[in-house]
Amino acid sequence: MNTGTWFPDPSRCRYLCLLVVSGCIFTLARSTATAEIISQARRIVWTPGVPGGIPGRTTICANVVTNFGAAGNGVHDDAPAIQNAINACSKDQVVFIPAGTYRLNSQLQISKSIVLRGAGPSKTLLKTYADWHGIQLGDFPSAPVATNVSGSPAKDATTITVMSIASLSLSVGDFICIDQINDGLEVINNPEAPDASRDGNTRSMRQITRITEINGQTLTINPPLYHAYSASQNPQVWKVSQGGSMTTFAGVEDLYIERMSPSGTQGYSNIKMVACAYCWVKNIESKFAEFRHVDLDRVFECEVRDSFFNDGMHWDLGGFAYGVVSNASSANLIENNVFYHLRHSMVVHAGGSGNVYGYNYSYATYQGEDWLAPDMFIHGAHAHMNLFEGNFVDKLHADFTHGSGSYNTFFRNNVIRASAAMTITRGRRTVELEKAQYYYNIVGNVLGQSGESWTALDDGGRRTSTGAYVYSLGYLDAGSRKSTDPQTKATALFHGNYDYATKTVRWDATVADRTLPSSLYLAAKPSWFGNLPWPSVGPDLTPMSSAIPARERSGGASNPPPTAPFNLRITSP
Repeated sequence: MNTGTWFPDPSRCRYLCLLVVSGCIFTLARSTATAEIISQARRIVWTPGVPGGIPGRTTICANVVTNFGAAGNGVHDDAPAIQNAINACSKDQVVFIPAGTYRLNSQLQISKSIVLRGAGPSKTLLKTYADWHGIQLGDFPSAPVATNVSGSPAKDATTITVMSIASLSLSVGDFICIDQINDGLEVINNPEAPDASRDGNTRSMRQITRITEINGQTLTINPPLYHAYSASQNPQVWKVSQGGSMTTFAGVEDLYIERMSPSGTQGYSNIKMVACAYCWVKNIESKFAEFRHVDLDRVFECEVRDSFFNDGMHWDLGGFAYGVVSNASSANLIENNVFYHLRHSMVVHAGGSGNVYGYNYSYATYQGEDWLAPDMFIHGAHAHMNLFEGNFVDKLHADFTHGSGSYNTFFRNNVIRASAAMTITRGRRTVELEKAQYYYNIVGNVLGQSGESWTALDDGGRRTSTGAYVYSLGYLDAGSRKSTDPQTKATALFHGNYDYATKTVRWDATVADRTLPSSLYLAAKPSWFGNLPWPSVGPDLTPMSSAIPARERSGGASNPPPTAPFNLRITSP
């Protein structure tokens, strides 16, 4: 069966890639930058996304119009025809949706390794009226069954020993999650708005990994542990796909999806991934997210790339009008996307770990009021060891709304401290790290932009709502006026950042290394950068900020196109 020919991208090779050309085998060694500018204790080796890159499937099992009777006229409900095509398709093949407008009165469900592909996001238009998520990849698992972990596994450990293999029916190839009880010091779930986790929301720090070998009670895993675990906190392991199986190598490509209704606050995402591994969303446009454009829920090494996430609903409500959310998920890659007019564009939530948001362009953030909304956002207990690299955004923020975070890295981003959605006078904080956000790495970024006014570089622990600051650290929440957690600042690494308040590059005097690597996850310039310079942001470059492909696709927009009024309400004068 022909499943398509594809080659690994050398910029994405992990450990070892074999490239086969004309019968010859060439070895491509992984050569990620040493990144010693950030000590190994504060970072991991990031290897995100589908191993080797997204495969190019070429075998089309069905055309939904000619083979299954879809109308594509925007009036007839085409969801049953498309779902029947999905159900009939064999693995590693493609369900093709030709050009047309397709009304979907119910969700589309993909639970096997097939691709749902359109003729392009300007040609294949899906209009969802589903009383659920528009497209769902994967199936919701049953409640987890856990087994105890022996001892205190160290950061970077590649083996863990468990009390029972049989009770979980663990096998080589299984995807497992490790967690432990919150210590109340580094890992805290905010009782005022707790994030969901096991054992009554008491296990916020977690990581998904894969079993590669079993010897007795000892599991060999890949990737290694991102963080140390302590016997005193009772670490445990559980299968991600309890009661079922993970959906692997499923994808959605080359189409447009728009939420038409319901348009309330039901919490429906345009695309939902749950209990998936090695799945992807590629080259789509998603319009008007009620809840989230793409929700990654307990997924592993998946990708969201080359897409446009266009506007939302209910910007004034927390949790709504979000872009791509890594929710209790690990080692995913969100790369080369455009985000427009969203409350929060790039979000790590509920224990997300080891995820990479790379080279995305977000503009015109908006949360329904005169307040600068963050688009590069750590927003949940306990997000850790995530990387944001090369993004162009309005604001960087890690909050305590749901709890703590640690060891998250922001490298070579351009953060402008402004929104094209409206003139902003409040919440103008370029980098805002709240209470219990510890051991952050803020390295090699360009902060602010020319022509802005500033109150101070650092607010010094007291601030006003209208002040304009580069750094605001250790506050309980966005509305607090006095900082209460000095450890946020004390544990953070601020190194090699250029700011427009002082117009200087500021280095940490305790770090001798002042050579910024090109990347913390790419071994070389990626092919999709074309002729654009790479790296594209950093105080070591001239100019310090150059265009990235995502921004070029948006037309280099600094001002958004007009948005039609949505959900208008009449209020008393």
